[in-house]
Amino acid sequence: MAGTMNQDDENAQRTAARRGELRTLFRRLVTICAFVLGLGPLLLGGAAQANDQEEANRLIVQSVRLHTIAQATTDLELKAANLGRILENLTRIVDVYSGSDRAVDLVSGGDVAGLSMASVQQQLSQ
Repeated sequence: MAGTMNQDDENAQRTAARRGELRTLFRRLVTICAFVLGLGPLLLGGAAQANDQEEANRLIVQSVRLHTIAQATTDLELKAANLGRILENLTRIVDVYSGSDRAVDLVSGGDVAGLSMASVQQQLSQ
């Protein structure tokens, strides 16, 4: 009977130890979830905004190159195609990369690198 008591005590101790381990694991999982849900979007948001800036800048560089070609050409079809592409790029910056500084400048009626949506639309209508 004494052997049974020791075995019962050992089983109780093992069970208590497992419960303690499970509590610790659960607390760690809760902490990780809180971190991911709380800080994750902030950290990822910064990365997303940096990507918005980079992509908006890439589209601006492409648009400036197209504008240079459009201004230098006498081919009206090429000029219209390039201006149309520039307008698509500027619209994409505003619509898709609205978190970028470039989008804010464009949507407020300003220009970026000498290009504005209004000036490109005006050149297209000529």
